[in-house]
Amino acid sequence: RLGITADGDASQKAELDQHETFEVFLVPKENRPYEHAGIVHAPNIDMAFLFGKEQYSRRFTCEAMAVAATRSVKTTEINDNKQSIYTTIGEAAPAAESADRYEVFHLYRRGAHVLHQGSVPAADYQDALRQAKLVFGDDKKPVLSIWLVKSTDMQFVDDEDRDLWNTLSEKGYRDSLAYKAGDKLTNFKKELAEKSA
Repeated sequence: RLGITADGDASQKAELDQHETFEVFLVPKENRPYEHAGIVHAPNIDMAFLFGKEQYSRRFTCEAMAVAATRSVKTTEINDNKQSIYTTIGEAAPAAESADRYEVFHLYRRGAHVLHQGSVPAADYQDALRQAKLVFGDDKKPVLSIWLVKSTDMQFVDDEDRDLWNTLSEKGYRDSLAYKAGDKLTNFKKELAEKSA
C-alpha cells in the first residue's frame, strides 16, 4: 500500500495519487450571488457536486450550488488594495456572435469570498477579461482579482432540482446570536442590584 517492498526498497509514488480538485460555489440566500465556498477532491464533476453539497451546505442554508474543475478556473494576480485589477486590462473589441460564455467572479478584499458578477461572451479567457472590463469594470469598489470559468465547464443546479435544498432549513441554534446569554446576564445583574439596594 505504501509502495515499500519486503526488502525495504521504497518505490516512487504514482504522480497522480489523489482525485482532481473542484471549486464549489454556493448561493447562501435567495437574491444573493454565487460565492466561492471552497474545494473538494472528487473523481468527476458529479461526485464533486455531491461532496460539495455534503461539505458546504449542511451547516447553513443554501439556495443553489455550482462546481467547476480547478484546472478550468483562470485567475488574475491579486492587485494592490487601492487599485482595481481592471486598470491593468486592455480595451475589448465587440464580442463575436459565436463566442462562448464565461462566468466572472470578483475578489474585493483579501480573505473574502469571490463573488459572481455575471457572464460575458468571449472568444477565449483573455478576451473574457476584456469583455468583463466593459461590463463590470466601472465597479466603485476596487477589484483585487478576477476569476473566470467557461460556463460549459461549470455544473449548476437545474431549476427543476431546486427542491434539493428544501431539507436545509435555517439552523439558528448554530449561530451565536441565537443564544440570548447577553439579555439573561443583564437581567441577572439588574436582579442582583435590586436585591442589594
